[in-house]
Amino acid sequence: MNLCLYIPGGWVADKFSAKYILVFSLLGTGLLNFVFAVSMNLQTAWIVWILLAFTTAFAFWSGVIKAIRLLGTAEEQGKLYGFLIQVLAHFQRLCQLLACLCMVFTLRIRLLVLKV
Repeated sequence: MNLCLYIPGGWVADKFSAKYILVFSLLGTGLLNFVFAVSMNLQTAWIVWILLAFTTAFAFWSGVIKAIRLLGTAEEQGKLYGFLIQVLAHFQRLCQLLACLCMVFTLRIRLLVLKV
């Protein structure tokens, strides 16, 4: 479904400001994730996942691509997209490291509780 939303997302990004698209996308994604966190219902989960496709693939990535395109000239586009990919990769590695540290920390706490 996400792949089908990239093309209309590009059309929307051409018609509206990247700032408004990104704000809409981030607020919508945050709200939907909150609903997903507090609801333990399969039907709600399906609805949230479908709507998350619209707030991420349809709005967020088209807004990001447009914002990157507006940052530089045609000669600088390759550098800007490369920088975006590098920032995303490093952020992903940081999140993975923090998740591993949290797992180790909680495992140590569980082991200490079991020994007591």
